[in-house]
Amino acid sequence: MQISNLCRYANMDYIFLSSITGTSLSYLSISYDIACQWSRNLAKRVAKYPSDMQAAFLMLDPYIRYFVPKFHLTAHGEKCQSIFSLNWNRWSARTDGEGIERGWSLVNLLATMLREMGPGFRHDTFDNHWSALNWRKLTGLGLSF
Repeated sequence: MQISNLCRYANMDYIFLSSITGTSLSYLSISYDIACQWSRNLAKRVAKYPSDMQAAFLMLDPYIRYFVPKFHLTAHGEKCQSIFSLNWNRWSARTDGEGIERGWSLVNLLATMLREMGPGFRHDTFDNHWSALNWRKLTGLGLSF
């Protein structure tokens, strides 16, 4: 039984639309492991959401660029590599798009503890660790400038 695209990407669509709702962006670059698949028919899927969630997307749609992060891009076909590569986008060729992945190497160390926890405590533990990583990154930004 094949799952419809509307259901397959429902979580990502909702997260994406929620993140841009109420914003006033003029250009948006999206780096996602399967951007080549996810971006296909996105406008049709967005049409099924409430109008307030559609508004930001409809204004921004012509100015959205989709990319596959560089580490993940090598697993995609040649056509995908040429269309969705950060190397061909102005102001982002030196970007690898993998920033979000780096934190997992630190959080993966929690796996043995997390599997013993109940859902609530597991969620709180994840939240605390991600918050600590984000705080470290934020407070360290000054050194990189």
